[in-house]
Amino acid sequence: MKNILSLICVAMLAACSAIALNARPVTHMGGRAGAVGGPQASSDPKEAARLNAEVIKLFGGGKYDEALPLAKQVLELREKELGHQHPLVGSALLNLAAIEQKLGKPEEAKGLLRRAVNIFEKGSEETVRQLIDALDALSRLETFIPDAIELRKRSLVLKEKTYGPDSQQVSLTVFQLAHFNDLFGNYDEAERFFKRFIDIREKAKAGAEDDVAVAYMRLGCLLSRKGKRDEAKASQTRAQEVFTTFADKREPLEGGIINGKAISKPQPAYPDLAKRANAQGTIEVQILVGENGMVLSACAEGDGHPALKKAAEFAAYNARFTPTTIGGKAVKVSGVITYNFVLNR
Repeated sequence: MKNILSLICVAMLAACSAIALNARPVTHMGGRAGAVGGPQASSDPKEAARLNAEVIKLFGGGKYDEALPLAKQVLELREKELGHQHPLVGSALLNLAAIEQKLGKPEEAKGLLRRAVNIFEKGSEETVRQLIDALDALSRLETFIPDAIELRKRSLVLKEKTYGPDSQQVSLTVFQLAHFNDLFGNYDEAERFFKRFIDIREKAKAGAEDDVAVAYMRLGCLLSRKGKRDEAKASQTRAQEVFTTFADKREPLEGGIINGKAISKPQPAYPDLAKRANAQGTIEVQILVGENGMVLSACAEGDGHPALKKAAEFAAYNARFTPTTIGGKAVKVSGVITYNFVLNR
């Protein structure tokens, strides 16, 4: 379940404030080090490696402000010694971007990541994994969904060649593509990717994992939206079976209307399409809340305007809830949250 939590968080685009959740400095410290840098730079060829190790240590300790100037110095040393297109410069850019993300500077991070992508694309097969890291990191920061989808597709092609079409790495990107396409309304693509994710995980005998159950829930909602009622019902039934596969597992606790349990419940934007149609009213969204209070699945129900339902679902994914515990153990909760859309006439 940890994987799916990360997947959904990073797929929330601008709506997810913790978008750098998975970002971490790379640990490439080999190669020729820089000769000169800023005021504190040294001609010692091991200086860049030493500083890089310190950057990684500070980052791991959450000391991002302290790590930032050192990471910039590493980049300067690498560029002066190795040139602007060396893979170690790309690694330094990845590190610096991760720090900028943590400091709440996504635009700065995006610029650094684009430079890293450019370097690794021109590299050898040895830099493919770094190119994948750079593309994934950039997609996590991309606020325009179509661009995020394209970045993930580029990453998917590389992962299929590098790790194999049925690998864990591929399955994670496939889920992200399913999620992105679902959010953007590309339902045929979303259906295809959800089914592929499930197929990969079940082939790997991981079919009893909670993330597979979540995928089945998401697929069921999508199929229902497309009018495939029988397939949707079968998918939801399969989700329940997966949740309860083992004796120590249980179906999510039914929580009823859980608006009041939300720590954060951002209001959805009012879609222009719905405004032009004079559409308004209350939208109910069936959600699944994970053990840490994040929303894992959101499915708008009822006969509301499709644009209102989609806006409500997107908002629901950004809600956060107080974790529910039973006997001291955190559990998933299934419930309903509501959003009221009222036109100002």
